[in-house]
Amino acid sequence: MAPSRPPAPAAPAPAPIVQSAASAPAPAAAGDERTFYITVLGRRVGPLTRIAARDLKARELKGTLTLKDLDQFS
Repeated sequence: MAPSRPPAPAAPAPAPIVQSAASAPAPAAAGDERTFYITVLGRRVGPLTRIAARDLKARELKGTLTLKDLDQFS
């Protein structure tokens, strides 16, 4: 019979990750919505809300968006 080996020491448990208040991402304030710049019909338009940007892009893809529609965003 072969000599038995002593059991290997257990690996130390990893330390828990603690975020400080300074490094944690700040929650978005109520009513604080991001703004977007998008390119439609070869023009860069913005700042737009997410809803307006999606609407314009959808209208461009459907073929119902005109340059006159973009004049209000200039």
